[in-house]
Amino acid sequence: MADREVPRPRPRPADAAPARFLIVFRDSVARKSWDILVRERRTDMTECWDHLADRATEDLRRRCKPLVGRFATSGLRQFTVGPNQRVWYRVEGTVVTVIVVHRTHPKGTD
Repeated sequence: MADREVPRPRPRPADAAPARFLIVFRDSVARKSWDILVRERRTDMTECWDHLADRATEDLRRRCKPLVGRFATSGLRQFTVGPNQRVWYRVEGTVVTVIVVHRTHPKGTD
């Protein structure tokens, strides 16, 4: 069950089109990790939010893609925030659910 809607780290410009996707947290753990990463990497997290809100299903070379390997059938996607930080999310219709926010490189993908 979604914990709450994900706020944009910086205010959206007044002339911006409405977001195409609603972004929500899966749980309070994802929310807390998101908030910490916003404090550490606000600009990168704003880019992540913009991508999830407007182009969540599009791939960006080396920045955003579906997970592969044992995660390939899970429907999870990954947005690379920084060298080791990742946001894993799932898209269902027009809702993007932030599943987990990794503040360090996720060991399960090595």
